[in-house]
Amino acid sequence: MVSVVWFQDDLRVHDHIALKKAAEQPYPIIGVYARTFSHPKFSPNTAPIKASFLEASLHDLSFSLGRYNIPLMVFDEAASTVMDTLDHAYGIHTIYGHYMAAPFERFEAVKIAQKYPLNLYETQTLIHPSDLPFEVDRTPNGYTSFRKKVEKLWLIRDLVTPELHTQDPIEHTHHLNNPSVESFILEPGETGGLRRLDYYTFESKKASTYKKTRNGMRRLDDSTKFSAYLSIGALSPRKVYHTVKAYEAAHGKNEDTYWIIFELLWRDYFKFQARKHRQTFFHKDGIQQKKVAWISDETRLQAIQTGMTGYPLVDANVRELLATGFMSNRGRQNVASFWTKNLGLDWRLGEAFFEKHLIDYDVESNTGNWQYVTGIGNDSMPFRYFDVIKQGERYDADESYLLKWVPELKDAPSGSRYKIPRMAPGERRALNLDYPEPIVDFYPSLDAMKKRYGV
Repeated sequence: MVSVVWFQDDLRVHDHIALKKAAEQPYPIIGVYARTFSHPKFSPNTAPIKASFLEASLHDLSFSLGRYNIPLMVFDEAASTVMDTLDHAYGIHTIYGHYMAAPFERFEAVKIAQKYPLNLYETQTLIHPSDLPFEVDRTPNGYTSFRKKVEKLWLIRDLVTPELHTQDPIEHTHHLNNPSVESFILEPGETGGLRRLDYYTFESKKASTYKKTRNGMRRLDDSTKFSAYLSIGALSPRKVYHTVKAYEAAHGKNEDTYWIIFELLWRDYFKFQARKHRQTFFHKDGIQQKKVAWISDETRLQAIQTGMTGYPLVDANVRELLATGFMSNRGRQNVASFWTKNLGLDWRLGEAFFEKHLIDYDVESNTGNWQYVTGIGNDSMPFRYFDVIKQGERYDADESYLLKWVPELKDAPSGSRYKIPRMAPGERRALNLDYPEPIVDFYPSLDAMKKRYGV
């Protein structure tokens, strides 16, 4: 008989209650990661850079578990199918894992629980759901209200430390291959996550300036980049919280250090919203159930997915995403706004595009933010949009970010590159640039938007 630890978005050893509970039982432990779901509507769609980052993170976890002779078996099958294979080979006593609210993950857990003892624990959020000052299904729809109620109580649990012991080796054939060499912007896995956390706080003290730099798009350290590790669980949110609090105790608390916690609460907020609204949270009409007449236009879709819209800020951010698997928060808001408000394309296509490419993709945060920008989610304003020209000029004043990703604009006059879509056609042609004409007019038509939103 064996205890199975079912890894999903919790690819770490630290602060891992499922691993701790499995280690308390008198059975050998097997770690399992399944790449697919049995849900009939699910089809994997992952870009190579994102897939490689995950592969390297799994390899890092395998190495950490291997110190205790705990194998990590990775399958290209649905977890519910995998458990049958393991039960036949070893005999399953109990399966331990973490609870996930998203539909495909829930569907898989339900299928497993029909056959095997399955213990799922809350590990995804900073605040344990049972420690909220309200029931999850009564989570305030507004973030400010949510934050104020949570901060008034402010109960954060201590880290859970699994007491692992070296077990006898388990014979198995599911070995991880060495990951392919990729030029990641961040070191993958739990090892990389813990190093990044220590670097951004105690080593570089960047935490003390986070709020001032977080909207930057060019430099790696403009923001924490913790999201890449939080999304796959290579860092637990409580580990980040307790590290930041230790940093504040040593070096002082300010608005910048608080803002890191503030962003962790945003992450919690969307995860609790997903639990509250369930299927509606992922519905095409959003939690507001607002029907929008989206435009079906393959030319527009292809242009934005390749960074060829003729709008420099949008194109730069999309090209960065395609090349690195990352896009800044500022960039995501602008791209999502342009996608839905200027191009009139279905937000679900954008959400799926981000899911395919982002190494820090988080299903609840990504879905919640797309609905928010679209105007069908929390605190939404349907006719608000980002001015991608002014945003570029404000957050990339020296145009260095733009020139890195859209080098064909290098011969355009300095200080005017973001204004190119607003130039008269003759003025643009006179610059003789190898750059697309703007795919749509600069300002989205308010009348057209109202019609699209049925107002």
